[in-house]
Amino acid sequence: VFTVPDNVIAPGLTGVVTPNTSCTAGNGAVALSVTPPDTYTFDWSNTASSQNLSNIAAGDYTVTVSSGGDCTAIASFVVPDNTDAVLLSGNHTDILCFGDLSGAIDLTVSGGIGPFTYNWATPNGSGLVNGQEDQSGLLVGTYNVTVTGNNGCSKVLTIPLSGPGN
Repeated sequence: VFTVPDNVIAPGLTGVVTPNTSCTAGNGAVALSVTPPDTYTFDWSNTASSQNLSNIAAGDYTVTVSSGGDCTAIASFVVPDNTDAVLLSGNHTDILCFGDLSGAIDLTVSGGIGPFTYNWATPNGSGLVNGQEDQSGLLVGTYNVTVTGNNGCSKVLTIPLSGPGN
């Protein structure tokens, strides 16, 4: 009578994580290495079944790797969110005299990844130069600006300008 030992070796799992750096679409990744060499199945917590994950958002990911039977291993990975958010503030000068064009807005943009685009709008003011960071020659009204960085991250700021009589 011979007894054959059960030499099942669970897979060894290591991974290299690439952080997500985009505000508009996931671009993070997990590159998974499995030892020893064998034919494996991969069951990721986001329903993927490939060995590696790519173009994923920041978050927690768990994978179960199996070569059949009881030979499985589980590993978890955290894909960090390394988006560089736009920080936005503004100083304004209200209108001095009724009907004049003395209003101004001076934006301060920090964080984010330049160059930046400036998309201005107003429902009731006038004098905007779209695409320009700072504005002058403005009438009484509410002014909205969306500042977008080169990585797709954006921030919206609303600035009311007032003057005599309102």
